Amino acid sequence: MLSNSRYVYSFTTIGLLVGLVYSVIWANVLGQFLLGGSTFAILSIASAYMGYQSLWERRNTLAEPIHVSKLQRQIGNGCILFGTALFLTGFGRLWSQALGWTIVLGGTALTHWGATFFRTYFRAALLIALSIYPGINKVLEYLWNTLTPPGLLEKMTAWAGWVVLQLCGQQAQVESTSIYLSTSGVEVTSGCNGLPMILTVLWIGLLMSKSQSKGKILTFLMFGVGLAFSFNAVRVAWLALIAVYDNNASFDFWHGSWGAQVFIAPLFLAYYYAGLKMGMAQTQAE
Repeated sequence: MLSNSRYVYSFTTIGLLVGLVYSVIWANVLGQFLLGGSTFAILSIASAYMGYQSLWERRNTLAEPIHVSKLQRQIGNGCILFGTALFLTGFGRLWSQALGWTIVLGGTALTHWGATFFRTYFRAALLIALSIYPGINKVLEYLWNTLTPPGLLEKMTAWAGWVVLQLCGQQAQVESTSIYLSTSGVEVTSGCNGLPMILTVLWIGLLMSKSQSKGKILTFLMFGVGLAFSFNAVRVAWLALIAVYDNNASFDFWHGSWGAQVFIAPLFLAYYYAGLKMGMAQTQAE
């Protein structure tokens, strides 16, 4: 019969092996995302670094002996086994492997430090969890589409783009999710509704927010949502102008990932400096 200590570390070793394999997969997928101009890949790396760094700074505290109930330890070990099984049976499906590793990691924390770990180090745990699956934006987009009326954000974006065109002196019309200029126009689909931009600034807001009050963090995040929506409205208006007055090659560029970065870069800068003004970008420990 294994001693309690050896029993715990046997499960931990299983978890570490899963993490070692997933780290190789994670690095490879992140490289592909970066080459494709994905902002979420950069955010994944930043989240992983900040989350693990936060825990590393508290390594002496985490190394101190702590009493974990037998039930919590059993649940944690069960999570490690279940996550490992999910990881092994999900080879070839990144979301399944990511979910498996997330469960393994959570089970390992529960086994060693108990449920208090997630309360004490909530922000670090959340950042690490967000960094595990580079395509987390797809999951969040799916949840949004499931919980909101069809085409809600697309209609709002089309209307906002129309407002921008009107302010620029253009005689535009808007019908549902389409914007018309002259005899042609563009339709705002799920890829142009601004949700990726909104999710990006929310993530950046989380990275910048450390020891502020919940109310201040919420205000900063909501400001970011409004800023992202406004920048995307300008982008949609620009795409409408390109579609009518320029060629298809130009439209394809501005509509693609790299063209989107032209709008995302100044959005990041504006949000960052707004965070400085609001006192969000701090260096204190959480």
